[in-house]
Amino acid sequence: MLSRVTLLRSPVIAPLRRSCLGFIHTPNTRRPSDSGRSSLLSKIEHKKTAKHPSQEMRDFSKLLDSLWSQSPVNARNSREQQQARQEDKKTRRIQSSIEKQLLNLILQKNQTYKSKSPLPRGVLSTFYRGEQKGDRRGKVAEEPVHVTAARKARDEANREIEAMIACESSHKLLKHVLHLQEQYHVQGEERLPPYYAQLFTRAIEHADKVLNDPYMAISIFEQVKNRSLASYVMGCTVDMYNAMLTTRWRAFRDIHGMMNLVDEMNANGVGFDHTTREIIQEVVTEVGGEMSLDVKERDGLAWSSEEQRSANVMKALVSKWLLK
Repeated sequence: MLSRVTLLRSPVIAPLRRSCLGFIHTPNTRRPSDSGRSSLLSKIEHKKTAKHPSQEMRDFSKLLDSLWSQSPVNARNSREQQQARQEDKKTRRIQSSIEKQLLNLILQKNQTYKSKSPLPRGVLSTFYRGEQKGDRRGKVAEEPVHVTAARKARDEANREIEAMIACESSHKLLKHVLHLQEQYHVQGEERLPPYYAQLFTRAIEHADKVLNDPYMAISIFEQVKNRSLASYVMGCTVDMYNAMLTTRWRAFRDIHGMMNLVDEMNANGVGFDHTTREIIQEVVTEVGGEMSLDVKERDGLAWSSEEQRSANVMKALVSKWLLK
């Protein structure tokens, strides 16, 4: 790297520098002669011109300044200064973004997260029930069609069962049952609801257990069974047969009647369940227990061998069905 002093002392620039910067020597102070006076005047003029540099000297000075500014040392210093300025701008930008984020956090902290707590879905459904189907903004999802139909049928069944339980006599119960039968069979067309079997099963249980009228219970069962084929298929389910088995055993101890019901279930494809098995097991236990006693120890009438055989057959049929 060349310094400014080295440039000034170079063989190219040194003569120019000496020609531009002349010196005036005055060895003595005595009065000069005419020739000396002319020489002195020329030197003074030369000195005056030296005090006021020409255009060439100014250009040369600018050249030196440009060479000095373009030296590697200055270029490196300028790059370092530029990098420092860029880093300073980047630091200020980061600080500014951090300050903005802190300010946003402070503003959000002062605001409430939720103005009001949301209402339950059950409450919202009452508000949006009367809206049009096309408007779904803020609307609770509608239930599927089959769910709505099942709920409607369940509500109707509950109303009919409550009306049936409200009957306080066998006459009122029979009148209500006949009214329902006429309502479901209009002009030869059968319109049986899905709760048909549940409704008349409760009617049989109400007649037997509440009104203590097993004959009314048997009559209701016969009406449902003999009304029509659809009435038998939809009405005479395993629950209704279990209610009839319980009625015949509790009221009459009618093993032959129970045997007929079990045969009927087996022939018509009405499957047995655990309730049927428990009823038949109770019958078999009581009949077998009394048959094992002596004649003197038996309470009341003794079971015949035919009744004992029917009880064992019912047990075999129910157990075989459950093992399938």
